[in-house]
Amino acid sequence: MSELNPFQPGAQLGRYEIVRPLGKGGMGQVYLARDGMLQREVVIKTLSREVSDQAVLERWRREILTMARVNHPNVISIYDAEFGGGALGLSYIVMEYAALGSLQDELEHLQGRATMMAVAQVLEIGIQVAQALCAVHGAGVIHRDIKPSNILITRTPEGRVIYKLADFGIAIASDLPRVTSTHSSLLTPLFAAPEQFASSKVDERADIYSLGATLWDC
Repeated sequence: MSELNPFQPGAQLGRYEIVRPLGKGGMGQVYLARDGMLQREVVIKTLSREVSDQAVLERWRREILTMARVNHPNVISIYDAEFGGGALGLSYIVMEYAALGSLQDELEHLQGRATMMAVAQVLEIGIQVAQALCAVHGAGVIHRDIKPSNILITRTPEGRVIYKLADFGIAIASDLPRVTSTHSSLLTPLFAAPEQFASSKVDERADIYSLGATLWDC
């Protein structure tokens, strides 16, 4: 294993073998990996070693704990996590792999072909993501960043397409005494509710607004 890049293709990270990079996230890289024990593909989302800001580190840890407390077929599952421990001092999340990419990928593909998404498909997306939000809100969490790139796509063995909510990086607990928009710079203006940009309380309705904006975009 390379000491400079423990995530290079072929590198072994515990029971996970790095396959290839998938992209770059807000605070680190995202990789496709193979779980040698359970014989399945997974996603490893890393936190850059250069990140030292305690608020960022706490948000990263909170994302892991937030996602782990929600168990629903329309929410991406967390399999494993490391909080800067081990010999290499790495921080990362091991998550479910969505082989069909994101809703954003699908929209860009349709745009390239100058075609529109069928209304029935838009309705199905709305139903599935709304069910995910019911579980998320029931767990006392407000996602705060519903948008096409945070809705991932998989397919069941029977061929049914499943839409899964992902990326809880700026999620907050709804039981905090006063929840304000402290991370407005991370929001996507096209999809975020107006109150998320102001110093006002944000609740579950912000997620419902963002889901509506996402469906409108579709």
